[in-house]
Amino acid sequence: MQMKSRALAPFAFDLLPLGSVQPRGWIRDQLKLCAEGLGGNLYNFHRFVKDSSWLGGDVEYSPLRESAPYWYNYIVPLAYILDDNELKKQANQFLDRILKNQHADGWIGPEHTKHGRGIWARCLVLMGMVNHAVADPAQYNRIVEAMLSFTKLANSMLKDNFQGLIPHPGDEFDEFCITRAHELSTSLQWLYDQVENRQDKILIWDTMDLAWEASRVGDRDWSKFFTEEQFPKKPAAPGSTLMKHVVNVSEALRYMPQLYRMTHDPELVAHTRQSVDMVFKYHGTTFGAISGDEFLAGLHPRRGAELCGTAELIFSLSYMYRLFGDNSYADRAELATFNGLPAGMTEDWWAHNYLTQSNEVWARNLENWPFYNCGGRALVYGLEVNYPCCLVNHSQALPKFAMNAFVASPDLRFIAHQFLVPAEAKIPVTGRRPIYIISETHYPFDEKLSYEVETDQAFEFYIRVPEWATKGTTINRASGNEETKEETIEVDANNLYKIAIAPGKTAFTITLNAEIRVVPRPNNAVAIYRGALLYAMEIPHKAKVGPPTHFAERKPLPDAEYSPKLCDVEYTPTADWRVAIDPSQMHFHRSEVKGNLPNPVFASGAPPVSINVAGTKISNWELEGDCAGLPPANPAATGKPFGVKLVPFASAKLHISEFPVVDLSKDKVNLQSRRPSHGHCVLM
Repeated sequence: MQMKSRALAPFAFDLLPLGSVQPRGWIRDQLKLCAEGLGGNLYNFHRFVKDSSWLGGDVEYSPLRESAPYWYNYIVPLAYILDDNELKKQANQFLDRILKNQHADGWIGPEHTKHGRGIWARCLVLMGMVNHAVADPAQYNRIVEAMLSFTKLANSMLKDNFQGLIPHPGDEFDEFCITRAHELSTSLQWLYDQVENRQDKILIWDTMDLAWEASRVGDRDWSKFFTEEQFPKKPAAPGSTLMKHVVNVSEALRYMPQLYRMTHDPELVAHTRQSVDMVFKYHGTTFGAISGDEFLAGLHPRRGAELCGTAELIFSLSYMYRLFGDNSYADRAELATFNGLPAGMTEDWWAHNYLTQSNEVWARNLENWPFYNCGGRALVYGLEVNYPCCLVNHSQALPKFAMNAFVASPDLRFIAHQFLVPAEAKIPVTGRRPIYIISETHYPFDEKLSYEVETDQAFEFYIRVPEWATKGTTINRASGNEETKEETIEVDANNLYKIAIAPGKTAFTITLNAEIRVVPRPNNAVAIYRGALLYAMEIPHKAKVGPPTHFAERKPLPDAEYSPKLCDVEYTPTADWRVAIDPSQMHFHRSEVKGNLPNPVFASGAPPVSINVAGTKISNWELEGDCAGLPPANPAATGKPFGVKLVPFASAKLHISEFPVVDLSKDKVNLQSRRPSHGHCVLM
């Protein structure tokens, strides 16, 4: 495909310099748990990072040598968004080593032979280097120089029959490289905008062009995959192509957006939206992730969503929103971040699972599992419960999401609150004092967002209003000693509400209008949402704790290989989970919160919000193998109706989020005065 222009299409919103946006409240608590848990400690104890070939060791779980690159890709934003000196030290030590050992021909990494040089893991390192250069100006020049040197080599490799992306006989890497070829342009597009030398620009552009051509020659053109004719509408069958691999699909959602930046082809904008809608139509979960237990898995609630895929999905959706300004991408990113991501972690962030199910009735070693090839331990929480990609990659999701909280135009004529989490921004302005913005909120556990702005210059401030809140959302403006007045807001075509900010101090409060939403699921089932949270019934359960287990050998790891805080955790139910609900009888409840939200906010019983719904036990919901079967279309009620307490999905490790529906209109249940049943966990 011939590129129409040598200028990149601009983003609708630019990222602010890494570190200028700081998380507050509950999301800062979550990021600190990540830093104090697996995310911030792998460098200190885990062999796939500290003993990686990138750091002078010889331990890798894959010939792609991806573990340390995955780690570096997340440790930089995690370190700088928390302003954590220990994590910055880790990132700097890694950067120092790879730049010191950059090969004379420009290659970055430990590989010394042509057959070992797969380009894709470099894409992860380059993404980390871009964030590092932006966050720490002292690193900028040497990073740009190193990236240019590598680009010259990559250009020559790709001109030689697409070496490094398309595997050739004797190559150690596999087809994951060519399947993810578009990720090279993720960072090279940034580099293109940094350099001024014409020859450097030509080199970078041509290298990206070669990567796109490699994807077409290698039969990995994702624009052809995301079509009604080619896209798989059913779960992937054994032996499927890597284009049906859920992590590849999550990353490939950026294929057309990144190509659009170079071609300016408006059809790619519409095609991107169609691809996202298609993925979720045929493989969407209740909790915002893509169903894929290694490969695309359809809509059955017993199939799993891979944590690594969820992390990549959040990054892709964030990127796409910044580029196009399509509100649906931001809504989907929030849904996955507030539901799917934390559901995959224990409350202290010291253990993760490999898969999360919409209806998860236990998280134990399964004998008769329904997954593509993930095995029986995929639902267990631990260190190496399955292939280690989720271990070294899950921590990229939350810091990259948080650094997108506030975005802006390059000239700061407008600034926007993109993801509505509590955050503050200190935005540097040439020749003037910085712009200060603070958003105080418990969102998504509350709908009120209070803002304080201080600036020497006027600008337009935009607040992204979720699709579910576009009607009835209000603003309260503080104006001196006068009484505040509540007004209903009107959003523009992009679901943005604009406020003109004058020099000085400005304060106002936005209250989003959230209502309970009942969303149809297959076989007459329903899922229950309010705002950006999915609500589920927590199944009472007990936890069995054991030592961390080797992902392949399935035996306990030697003590020297893990932190004493690590363990593998299995959850088994202590009560019946076969419940149907009547969604015509529901009541939302919020407990009063004075000060900060509980920490960890996703611990069982911690969120201050719940929904009480009329329900009944049923007799005809069967197991399919070792998992809950499809919710029955015509549930057979047993016993008297009762109140069922639904809680935020991520706080319920065992849960039902796709419910069969019954009509209980003849048996009204008082949902406001009685305390409905709810789950809890007992350690064993």
